[in-house]
Amino acid sequence: DQLGENHVETLHAIEFGAILMNNAGKHENAVRLFKTVIPGFTGQLGANHTETVRAKYGLARALHGMGQLTEAWALYEQVVTRFTYNLGAYHHDTVEAKLSLASLLKDLGQLVEAGTMYKQLIADCTANFGADHTYTLQAQSCLDFLLDQGTGANAAGTMYNDSQDEDACSVCTIC
Repeated sequence: DQLGENHVETLHAIEFGAILMNNAGKHENAVRLFKTVIPGFTGQLGANHTETVRAKYGLARALHGMGQLTEAWALYEQVVTRFTYNLGAYHHDTVEAKLSLASLLKDLGQLVEAGTMYKQLIADCTANFGADHTYTLQAQSCLDFLLDQGTGANAAGTMYNDSQDEDACSVCTIC
């Protein structure tokens, strides 16, 4: 039995390929694949279904990776809003999307807005997951990096790995 090109399982397989492409730095290929699956998920499940929104998040990340920041920003905003509505403010998908949005704001040079988002994420994650949770540490590390402008002279000190790119902190794969 064949599932067909618009079957949800087929779309998931294509989406997985897009995620792998994006993680491998092949953002253009990932964008093409995400743009293939989003209409399929929309047709099968609806525009606001969590699976459709996850595909949009993947597209936003790929666009962000390509440097298409304005387009990625609009998608991140939609994704954060819809994940918050569908899953709640503290679901891992919502938190990761908020971290990505804050990172994009940093990349756009909107440092005050990015810092405000990181501070809110730190407060929310600390209250809901604890001070040592991965999300709390990611948000704190990204805020420290933002405040230090990449100098590595942060309060957490050990959050940075000198062997990594100077534009990235070691705990977080977002900023």
